[in-house]
Amino acid sequence: MPLEHHEPVTCVTFSLDEAAQISASRANFRRRIFSRRMLLRLAIGALAFAGAGLVFGIVIEDPDPVGTALLFGGEVLVLFPLMCVLLYALIPRRVRRVVRQNPLSSRPVEACWSLAGLSARSANGTSELPWSDFYGWHAAAIGFLLYFNEQHYHLIPAAILSEAQQAGLRATLEASAVRRL
Repeated sequence: MPLEHHEPVTCVTFSLDEAAQISASRANFRRRIFSRRMLLRLAIGALAFAGAGLVFGIVIEDPDPVGTALLFGGEVLVLFPLMCVLLYALIPRRVRRVVRQNPLSSRPVEACWSLAGLSARSANGTSELPWSDFYGWHAAAIGFLLYFNEQHYHLIPAAILSEAQQAGLRATLEASAVRRL
């Protein structure tokens, strides 16, 4: 069903080059890594490994099972950030591969938004979505990431937006029912 924009509509046209897609993917990664959910998982993992270390220390009759527990829990706190740094460093390689596989991703997009929602048109197709169809949004240095779910997002690059357009899009998103991530 077509989206009807009754109030003033803001439209921009842009193409996403490889660098913009890498920056957006890195912004998404940072948002997910520093989310409360991920930090809670890290804490649970550290406690679980510490508990396993305590049990292991008791089973092998270690004179200091608490030290073993701290060692196991500490490993999680050291290895997890190292894995995150490695994954972050590999983002450009993964995005370049995806861009090479999908040349459609660099075609021009016309995005229009109002209080009603977002319309996006390109040679690939058209989508017209009310804000209620979005999972959330995140403002990053690269631009606005509009999430369909936890994994998939649409990027509106900040580089093509004037200060007034950025403020208008932020105000529109804040006025909508879409949650800020």
